[in-house]
This record gives sequence, structure tokens and C-alpha cells, in this order.
Amino acid sequence: MTVFIKGGTKCMLSVIGHYNFFYPSQTKSANVSHDVEGEAMSWTGGGDNLSPIKIPIEALDVDFVLSKRDNPEATNAVVWIEKSSLDKISD
Repeated sequence: MTVFIKGGTKCMLSVIGHYNFFYPSQTKSANVSHDVEGEAMSWTGGGDNLSPIKIPIEALDVDFVLSKRDNPEATNAVVWIEKSSLDKISD
């Protein structure tokens, strides 16, 4: 599903947890720097409030992103955004 995220939206960065799955960080956050479309991932782990969304790394206002450190050629990152902040565009 494609979603729209407004610039300025707060998101939690991903951390690697149990069984090497990605989970939302409890402490590392960022803001989406500009309006962007993202892809909703069909993962669990965000509880009732957070959804995992794949967006371009360039859309984050932080210098450090896990996927960029692990893979310098990465162009996307999965962040966790409050479901109420997402606008559905298409399935």
C-alpha cells in the first residue's frame, strides 16, 4: 500500500531486535524533512499505534540511518510512523 507522509512528521528509526527483525526504536527518532510517498510494510512489531513505512533516506532529517551504515548504497529506510499521521494513496 502506498501512503503519503507530510513533511515534519515524527518517526521512530528502526533497530534490529529478536531474530534480526526490525522494530521501532524507543529512543531514536527523526522527522520527515519534506512531503513524501512511502510504502507500508506488512510487518508486525509496532503495536497498535505505529506502522512500518519504507521511505527514501533523503526524506529524513538525520545524518545517521541504520540501513545507510550497514549498506552505503541503500536508498531507502524503514521508519515507524503513527498510523493517524498516514494518508492512504493506493493499495
